[in-house]
Amino acid sequence: MTINCAPHGEVAAQDEAEPEAAWTMSAPPRCAGAARSARTSMSVTDAEDEGALDAALDLARGVLALESYEQPRLCHARLAERLRVQYEIDYRNVGACGIDEVVVGHARGYNAMMHRHIAAQHGAVVEATAREVGCLREG
Repeated sequence: MTINCAPHGEVAAQDEAEPEAAWTMSAPPRCAGAARSARTSMSVTDAEDEGALDAALDLARGVLALESYEQPRLCHARLAERLRVQYEIDYRNVGACGIDEVVVGHARGYNAMMHRHIAAQHGAVVEATAREVGCLREG
């Protein structure tokens, strides 16, 4: 079985202990029924564009963040903590209300913009940190 994680690509699933509750969401999920149903009619391309725009707005506010729609695993709690403490990067689980192509598209657009900015500011720290905590696997 494989799991798609927006910032880290396809990885093999592993049995791990439950993630730390504090990581599963950095804020309450935005799952309002009307807003969610309006988003589901959005194309994947529009979702990616919206994600990139949201990232640009966050960057303008001085916020560094990445979005993951993968089922949280223990390594994600470790990754979130390391990114937050060492680089002030918020690692958000955005799949709490369910995963669809709009959620995935938004995360991909958001992360593409953020990865470029983070790499310019800090280098390849996201991938290196993900590998160190066991979230990024080769293959």
